[in-house]
Amino acid sequence: MWYEEKSDGFSRSELLKLYQFVEGREKAFREELYRFVNFYSAVCYAVLGLTLSGFFAMYSKNGKTSLFLLFGPFLALIVCILGIRVASRTYRRIIEEVSTKAKLEHLLGLDGKIAVLTCEGDSPIWTEDQALISTRHAKRRLEEKNSKDFIKKSSRRGLFREIRLYFGSLALFTILLSAVIIALRFWH
Repeated sequence: MWYEEKSDGFSRSELLKLYQFVEGREKAFREELYRFVNFYSAVCYAVLGLTLSGFFAMYSKNGKTSLFLLFGPFLALIVCILGIRVASRTYRRIIEEVSTKAKLEHLLGLDGKIAVLTCEGDSPIWTEDQALISTRHAKRRLEEKNSKDFIKKSSRRGLFREIRLYFGSLALFTILLSAVIIALRFWH
């Protein structure tokens, strides 16, 4: 068991402060992920833009291309691979924070019904909900035996899958561009 009940354990207010801290870290990691994706995308597009402009300039001048232009797609491919790796590590850190938040939500009782003294609302809303916090990962939490399995499986899904597809598409474009440069160099 990942927790034990003790008389000198964390109080509810300490757990709430810890929850706020973990939530702040998750937000910081998400912002970091977006900054990394934007940075690697910008570098990749800049390199590909320069390569394409050089390609069109050379091809329109003499109908031939230089193999030196292969440096651009090669560099862009490396940037795409780095983008995927950095995104993978950062997204895993986000999922680790989500896992920690899930444990804290459980300790605080936020993943179930909450006892309140009075409800000041006019009429009940969402009476089918069973918890205060809408947790997207609630179902996944129950499917896994431990947080390590949850982190391992979740870090390969969601936003990371889309980022991997995005950089993979850019990498495919760089490979196709390399093939075009080689084909026009030798077979034109």
